[in-house]
Amino acid sequence: MKIHAGELESALVNKKGVRGFTPKFLESYLHQLADQENWEIFMDVLALTLYGVMLFPNVKDLVDYAAIDVFIASKTRSENPVLAILADVYIASVL
Repeated sequence: MKIHAGELESALVNKKGVRGFTPKFLESYLHQLADQENWEIFMDVLALTLYGVMLFPNVKDLVDYAAIDVFIASKTRSENPVLAILADVYIASVL
């Protein structure tokens, strides 16, 4: 995300025992990136936001570590996120 680690740490929130970023924080960062015309990072942050809000909405209004892990696996190791989605659906149905 190209944000200083200290700033990222201060942006982390804890909801229901789960840590992550609020979509509001990510959206404000998207606006900054758009103003700077930094489209490569913009696309990554947008994808991360979509992973957290649409694909893995474990806690309302939170992009949690599960969504972040799947995004990183998909982005850096070219892993298919479908397997993670299926695992998430299976675990949710068992619980």
